Amino acid sequence: MKIKQQVIIFLLISTLYFPSYGFQINGNIPSCANSSITIEKYTDYIVNNTGEITEINVDSSGNFAFSYDIGGVSKYKIRTKDLSASFFCANSDTVFINEVNGKLRVSGTVNSFNSRLKKINKDLTDWRKLFINDSGYFMAINEPDKVLQILDSLERIHEVKDTFINQTLSYYFANAALLFITTSYPKIDKPSAIKAFDSIEANYFIGKPIKIRDPFYLELLNAIVLARINNSNFSPVNSERFTSKISTFHYTHNETLNELCGVFVIKEYYNNKWYLDEWKSIADFNSVVEQIGINDSIEDVKDYISQLIRTNNKTGIGSQFPLLKIVDVNGVDFDFTTIHTKYILVNFWATWCTACKEEMKEFPALCDKYRNDLTVVSICVDNKQTSMLSYLVKQGYKGKWTNLYNGDHGNYLDQLHIATYPSSFILDENRSILATPRTQDLLKELAVIVTGK
Repeated sequence: MKIKQQVIIFLLISTLYFPSYGFQINGNIPSCANSSITIEKYTDYIVNNTGEITEINVDSSGNFAFSYDIGGVSKYKIRTKDLSASFFCANSDTVFINEVNGKLRVSGTVNSFNSRLKKINKDLTDWRKLFINDSGYFMAINEPDKVLQILDSLERIHEVKDTFINQTLSYYFANAALLFITTSYPKIDKPSAIKAFDSIEANYFIGKPIKIRDPFYLELLNAIVLARINNSNFSPVNSERFTSKISTFHYTHNETLNELCGVFVIKEYYNNKWYLDEWKSIADFNSVVEQIGINDSIEDVKDYISQLIRTNNKTGIGSQFPLLKIVDVNGVDFDFTTIHTKYILVNFWATWCTACKEEMKEFPALCDKYRNDLTVVSICVDNKQTSMLSYLVKQGYKGKWTNLYNGDHGNYLDQLHIATYPSSFILDENRSILATPRTQDLLKELAVIVTGK
C-alpha cells in the first residue's frame, strides 16, 4: 500500500475513533472583503466578559475560516464594525456565518448545537402561544399542568446521546417553564405555581454544584433571582429595599450561591434603574454597592461588581451617542447626522415587549407636541425586520416618526450596554446623551428638557 493511501486511511480512522473536540467557523461577509473581523469567546456570563479575542483575515471574496479547540458548550460572538452575532458551539460543531440583507446569519450542520437550539426555539415559540396572546399578554390557563406536560414532552423530543448537552439544555427548558410558572400559572392556581417554582429551585440550585461557566445555568439562576426579588408570589421578604433584596437568598445556606445571587440583584438594579426608587442618582447607588461585604467565596466576585459599576456608568449623561451603520424600514442606510432638531429621542424596542408597545402609543402625541424641537427615533431589536414592519403597519405607525432596524445583531446593543427594553436615550443636537429615562419617567423628563418646565 502506498504511503499516501496509508495516511488517508489513518486520518479516516482517527476521525472515527478519536473525534475532535474543537469546532470550525466558516463564513462569507462581502462587506468585510480584504479586511478583518473579530471572534470573541465568552469567559464568564455574569457580566458578559469575553476573554480570547481573535482577529481573522477576510479574503477578497469575503470568505474566512477558523477553528477552535473547546470542551463542552461555549458562547462566541463574531463582530464587524457595525454588525455582530452571538452563537453557541459544542464539540466538533461546524458553524457558518453569512451576510444576508445587511445582517449576520448564523447557521450550522444539521446536528450542531446551534442548529439544535434553533429548532428548540421554534418549538418553544409555538409552545408559548398556549399562554401568551398575540398582544403579548399572559393568559390564565384552566389546565396549567398540561402546559408543563407539553413542555416536558418537547424536552424529551430534543434529547440526544450526549449527556452533557442534555444537562445543558435542561436548564434552557427549565427557564422556559419558569416563564409560565411566574406569569400565567399563578392566575389560576397560585399554591401550585409556588410549589412548581420551589421545585425548579431545589432541583437545579439548592445543594447542587454551582456552574459559573455555564450560560444556561446562569440564565436560569438569574430568572430565579428576578422572581424572588420582583414577584410578590415568590418573594420570601416583604421589603422593597435594596439591602433586603441582597440578603433574600440566605435561606439557601450556601455562601457562594448567596453571593452569586447578590451579583444578579445588583445587575438588575443597574439594568432597570431600580436604584432611582431609593437614591437620587446612580452615583449614590454606586457608593452603596462598593460597600457591600463580600466573602470572596466566588472567585473574582468583587471584580464582577466593579465591572457592573464601570459598565453602567460608561454610557451615562454626557457620553456621545455612537454613530453606527443602521437601516430604515425600507432597508436604506440611515445617517444620524441628517437630524437637525434641537433634541432627539432614541428608543430601543421589540414587538415581543409589551411595555415597549405601550410606551410607543405615546409617540404620535410627542411628535405633534414637540414637532419643531424633537425628532423621535425608534430602533427595533427583533430578530426579523419583517416582524417590525408588520407591527408598524398594523398599528398605523409607519411614517409617523423615524423607524430604524438594529435587530439582535447590530452593535448598538453592545455599544450602549442595553439589557432591558424599552430603553430610551434623550440627545441634544450634537448627539450628546442628556438623559436615559425609565419608562415611567420618559414624558416628564422630556418635558423638562424640551420646555424647561
